[in-house]
Amino acid sequence: MAALSAQAQKAVVESFGATNDLSAQKYSRDDLNGRKCALVKVQVIAQDVTFQGNVMGDVKEQSGEYWVYMTDGTKQLKVLSRSFTPLMYKFPEPLTGGVTYVLTLTAPQSAAAASSRPKENYFLLKVTPANAHVFVDGTEKPVEDGMVAVALPDGPHTYRVESVGYASQQDNIIMAGKKETRTVELVSTMPTLTITAASPKTEIFVNDTRRGSGSWSGRGHPGSWRHQRLSQHQLQAL
Repeated sequence: MAALSAQAQKAVVESFGATNDLSAQKYSRDDLNGRKCALVKVQVIAQDVTFQGNVMGDVKEQSGEYWVYMTDGTKQLKVLSRSFTPLMYKFPEPLTGGVTYVLTLTAPQSAAAASSRPKENYFLLKVTPANAHVFVDGTEKPVEDGMVAVALPDGPHTYRVESVGYASQQDNIIMAGKKETRTVELVSTMPTLTITAASPKTEIFVNDTRRGSGSWSGRGHPGSWRHQRLSQHQLQAL
């Protein structure tokens, strides 16, 4: 009886709601009738998580977050795992196609597992530029729309952000039983060219492309500006 009681543990719904996340539009998936699916991002740290209901296609897993595409109008989702008893969650309102939702669950841990395994929580990192490369504890993590979400155990960790044409940044973070969020904006190392004409009506061309009138400023790799032209006068870029 004690063994059965230890296994029969329930997951807890921490939060659920629609977001401004455009993943359901950018990475859209259609149902069998050609209508856009809703996207439910289920955030839970557990083993062998699967889903049942009006699920369309394969579920995408990324560091404790599961992307579950469901048909428009779906009212409930069943979540299964070896870590907790089956959870049937009824949505407050039927799902709307093309909308991204986030369902956050807390999965129970047995006493033995809890004592032998450090606690985990999410490390959220927002980076600029959005296509930068992110490394956490030396391993590159996927970046989607400038965001990285990774589940980390309690304790010290390192992260590094780098991108071509920018100075890389590296720092440390200590996870201590709660979600941590960081923002990194890389500083460009590319040279800046500024052109100011004597007349505000003078047209400015860079590499034979019109950039505006009067003044212009832009960044580029060394040697990327072949020439600039102010009206009929050509200047050689250094």
